[in-house]
Amino acid sequence: MERKGIKYMPTWHPAALLRDETKKVDFIQDLTLVVHEETFGRNSQQD
Repeated sequence: MERKGIKYMPTWHPAALLRDETKKVDFIQDLTLVVHEETFGRNSQQD
């Protein structure tokens, strides 16, 4: 999601991750996507 040139990635609150271990899978996927986009750019995902 992007607004006014700032990218946002909604994800779980840290306290939710501590209470429910199953949410960590989603969080890791979100974090991996953010790192990939910052490293390689959005265009590289359209392979």
